[in-house]
Amino acid sequence: MLDRINTFRWQSITETLLNALKRFPVAATATIGLCISLLLLVNLPYEQVKGSILYEPSYWYVWVGTLPLAASIVLCFENRLNPTIRHSVSLLAVLLWNLYGYISNDTPEHFFGALAFIAPIVTFFSSLFWAAFLKKDTDTSFWNFSYLLCIQILTGLLFASVLAAGLSLALFSTDTLFGCEFKSEMYSNIHVLCYTLFFPFYLLGNIPIASITETKTRSFAQAWKILGLYILLPLLILYGTILYAYLIKIIIQWQLPDGWVSALVSILTIGGTITLFILYPLCIQKNRPLKFFRQWFGILLLPLLILMTVGIIRRFQDYGITTNRLYVLLLNFWCYTTALYTIFTSGKKIKIPFISFILLFLISSIGPWRFSEITRYTMHKRIDTLIQNNKLGTNNLLTFDSLETQCTQLDSIDATRLQDDLLYLTENYGAKDIQVWFTDSVSSMQFSKLTQGITSALNRSQENHRIYFSYYQSDSYEGKNINIKDYQYALFFDENSNIRTNSDNVEILGPDSTVVAVYPLVDLLKKQNYKVNSNDTIWSFRGNNTYILPLSLDGYMNNPQEIGGLYIKGIVFYNP
Repeated sequence: MLDRINTFRWQSITETLLNALKRFPVAATATIGLCISLLLLVNLPYEQVKGSILYEPSYWYVWVGTLPLAASIVLCFENRLNPTIRHSVSLLAVLLWNLYGYISNDTPEHFFGALAFIAPIVTFFSSLFWAAFLKKDTDTSFWNFSYLLCIQILTGLLFASVLAAGLSLALFSTDTLFGCEFKSEMYSNIHVLCYTLFFPFYLLGNIPIASITETKTRSFAQAWKILGLYILLPLLILYGTILYAYLIKIIIQWQLPDGWVSALVSILTIGGTITLFILYPLCIQKNRPLKFFRQWFGILLLPLLILMTVGIIRRFQDYGITTNRLYVLLLNFWCYTTALYTIFTSGKKIKIPFISFILLFLISSIGPWRFSEITRYTMHKRIDTLIQNNKLGTNNLLTFDSLETQCTQLDSIDATRLQDDLLYLTENYGAKDIQVWFTDSVSSMQFSKLTQGITSALNRSQENHRIYFSYYQSDSYEGKNINIKDYQYALFFDENSNIRTNSDNVEILGPDSTVVAVYPLVDLLKKQNYKVNSNDTIWSFRGNNTYILPLSLDGYMNNPQEIGGLYIKGIVFYNP
């Protein structure tokens, strides 16, 4: 395969290095800086690293994004500006990116804060493929360049992996045979040098020149044809058949679609777009099965997209706004535009869907208008309204100690919404985000007390039709000695693997699927009068040759006694 790639040739290390430094000086410098920073992180003592800039997540996000940003700027202006201006623009873009990282008030420790950095980085890396092809009617050159760049990326990763494995084995052999006792940091240093110095320099030195990329599609490996035409295409037909059968079913039964349908339609749309990209050379050659797929893919997709839209609206009505649902809504919009674009271009244009996907993701993830901020603002307004309308607390401020009493006036819907919103804000924006509603100092440990108080209030407002329970171990076992000397075995359990529930008990299954312990959950709830208690001695249970320590517990019990929505995790010590 490699002998058919005209731009690929074996280069010496010196030629590759000089080519990278000459063509991408800013990106090459950033590569060296990232490598040095990682070496410092690996080799410096933890006490010295903690509190330094090396301990800041935003520092690493900025470094990782600098390399693709600088390289993509060069590719974008390679045939438009002279080298001095081109590299100056690249340096300016890097400085602006560093300024963004410095002044950003996002907290990368939490997912949506990190997303404000991840989205630009994903955009920078993807722009390596399309930055040089922003002009009209460059789809063929774009495909050729992307194909060659993928080959270079895979080749570089292969070389770096072989080099890292070989050097690590050599170091291990020297350690074993001569007793040198190398520190573990030596192996980390090898991987840092191979993957953050050798691989980027190899890639920068071998990125194809966009201006000499052919305007005719080059032949590609037979494996890609098999993947696209005989694997992906039949799978897409299967997905489409399932979705159309489901569409007919809900029309006959006249019911709303399941929320899961959004994921399936999204997979179908993205999978179809990727298939059209992989098989682009066959599109030009007028392959008959592919021609049919190109002509009908967008048309057949539209009814399914309407089904997806109805499913999204249902989720919004049932559960309200969240960041993830806003992204799904945006994905639905992109799917519509991609389907219509495919119809009007007969699938012969492959560049716009990919670029639009990345840019929509970027725009919706940064700035004050980003989806995470819209969600945060909406939930804050909803909590404010709920507290004010129900006159909770003093001056609309709550306390942990009186929280259960304050929440008894809420109905089950409002209590559940308050609990869900506070939990969502804490998990995704940090505990400090809910401080505005509490007189107490909010911390992650106190948050378990918060949810337990609301859950108890919810139990009382439900008039025993449904009893909710919630327990999180937190640090309640810390500093305590637990006597387990009388037990031979220990087994972790959770709701996803080795438990089984009946009307009033939770059965814990051993490796051979036999019951090794029984956790009398309903009896424990009765003993505390169905109130939530954070005392671990109430939730732990010693039975006949068993000792059960739950670490987390959440769910509800219907009346009559029927356990539902159970989430449980813990350790059981037992004798066979």
